[in-house]
Parts: sequence; C-alpha cells; structure tokens
Amino acid sequence: MKQAFNHQATNKVKAIFDRMADTYHQQVEAFTILGTAMLGYLANARGKQRVLEVGCGSGQNSELLASQFLSKDRGVLVSCDISSKMIQKLEETFQHSDFAQVP
Repeated sequence: MKQAFNHQATNKVKAIFDRMADTYHQQVEAFTILGTAMLGYLANARGKQRVLEVGCGSGQNSELLASQFLSKDRGVLVSCDISSKMIQKLEETFQHSDFAQVP
C-alpha cells in the first residue's frame, strides 16, 4: 500500500509541473536569484567533469551550473526532472545541446 501511495504522489507532482511548464521559467526568477547565491557555497566544486542537476525545471539554472562548475574542455551537465514537459522546455531552451532521454 505504501508503494501505491508513493506512485500516486509522484504522479500528482508530475502533473502539477507538467501544467506549469509553459510559464515556469518566468515564475522562478526568485529561485534563480537564490540559486545564484547558493553557488557561492559551492565554489570548491569547480572544474568537474560531470555535474548532476536534479529538478532542472525548464533549465533556468542549467547554463549557470555548466559555466560555473564544469571543466571547460569536456564537462557534461546531466539534468533531470520528474516532468516530461519541463524536459521539453529545457530542450527548447538549449537546442544546440545534445540530449539523451532516459526513463
């Protein structure tokens, strides 16, 4: 029963973010400001080969994460989100990037 509840909760959260996908990028400016401030705490994490971005949304912080923390020559940003519509928005924002979608 607990697993079914978790599945229901996950689907509900996914549906909420799917509905928000078209306007999410504009709505999260405050989170972007907070995210930028948090980057200062992560200063020693610079120059990495791979960075995992969990809950990437429409990509509002993706470029900043990549530019601040990835190795300039061959770093990879792995972005994931529960909402497939948010991932679509991310792909639209970064059309020049390579994407591989995993379930």
